[in-house]
Amino acid sequence: MLSRKLQTAVFAATLSSFLMAVVFPLNTSGFEDPDRYKFVYMLSGFRIYTPFIFLGTFLFGVPVSMTADRISGRFGWYPSLLSYGLHILACTLFAGLFMVSCIVATVFFMLDRWLKEKNFPGSATALFFIMLLLWTFSIPL
Repeated sequence: MLSRKLQTAVFAATLSSFLMAVVFPLNTSGFEDPDRYKFVYMLSGFRIYTPFIFLGTFLFGVPVSMTADRISGRFGWYPSLLSYGLHILACTLFAGLFMVSCIVATVFFMLDRWLKEKNFPGSATALFFIMLLLWTFSIPL
């Protein structure tokens, strides 16, 4: 179960990093710009969101997901719905940025359910290092 959750964490953090950078780009230039959906602002959002999303997903999301699945597995009625509710409840109780954490938790939950029958250990490892390289080389830009 832990290996599947770690694979899901890599995929969810990657997808969430790109999603957050596109949906909520960050203008770090210090100047106001009415067009906030420029590639430069999306790249800036990607640089800032990625380490926080990865850390939060691995340190907080994986244990919460494992706990939610164990708790929901003990009940016979709607275990997936109960597990999703526990994911969102944990985000509202413990995470500071409610909207961002709920988006990441929803992506994590959906990917976890999709990956339940699949196994991509090599892909998850490669994707993790590709994201690390992308983030590292985007810092000087």
